[in-house]
Amino acid sequence: MSVCWKIKEQNKEDHGVILTRLESNITLEQGCRANNAVDPGAVETNIMREVPSCISHMAFMVLKLLFLLQSPENGVSSILDAALAPPEISGLYFFGGKGRTVKSSALSYNTKLAEKLWTTSCDLFLKLCLASEQATSLLSNCVS
Repeated sequence: MSVCWKIKEQNKEDHGVILTRLESNITLEQGCRANNAVDPGAVETNIMREVPSCISHMAFMVLKLLFLLQSPENGVSSILDAALAPPEISGLYFFGGKGRTVKSSALSYNTKLAEKLWTTSCDLFLKLCLASEQATSLLSNCVS
């Protein structure tokens, strides 16, 4: 898997998070809930524990050499910024800690795309719930 592909996939995930946040802001009554997006950046955690250690060590080494890797303490600061933001603060994209926010891409403000993502996510969630109920029912029938 190339680095460019991973960056592209991460970018898609970021758009998805921001689009979902935008759509939830539209569908919820304004003032009821604050919705902010957070990007802690590349943080040295145990996330690659299932990957062979030589690969994870190499990945962290490359990120360090490129000055892209930060400590968990630094990574959590942007999460805390968003979590501790005043309730009237909503619709921001927190990045890098120290209260820093950045404007998300133009694509993240596409309301039609946000609505489609929201609807698709809800449909997938409902299918997952139904599949889970069916699996539980099958298991209980096997046990009885």
